[in-house]
Amino acid sequence: MNVEDYYWTCPRCGEKVDAIRQLVDGCFDEDGEAEFDPARGLTVHTIACPNCGAKWYTSVSEMDG
Repeated sequence: MNVEDYYWTCPRCGEKVDAIRQLVDGCFDEDGEAEFDPARGLTVHTIACPNCGAKWYTSVSEMDG
């Protein structure tokens, strides 16, 4: 499967939400490296439904150990 094949269904309106593509576009630089800081984690990123605007917030915690 390609990244474009993964989605979830918005519980508000039923539209397909391309969550993986939105994460890839928002969390990685142009070289493909995640913008992860071991001391702070990964900045919160918003995934949004393209139809109704419902939003989900994601983050990765700081490194443990």
